[in-house]
Amino acid sequence: DAVKFVNQDTTPHWPATDPHPQHTGYPNSDRSKCKNAERPKMFDACKGLTKDETFEFIFDEIGTWRYHDHRNPSLTGVIVVK
Repeated sequence: DAVKFVNQDTTPHWPATDPHPQHTGYPNSDRSKCKNAERPKMFDACKGLTKDETFEFIFDEIGTWRYHDHRNPSLTGVIVVK
């Protein structure tokens, strides 16, 4: 299923898989890959989202996936895929 992150704040937010700052928690994810062809497979927006900007990701791996805001790592959440 797809999850859509929508920034409704005036501050940019960057959703990405844990851990901070590597973003390697979800399979195939790694912050260092943000500028290559593997980007669509990564649970990482690869940039701060401005107000009303979105990032959508399709989770195709079963598991519990922790994420954070790369710009403010204390903002966290969990996605559970069954």
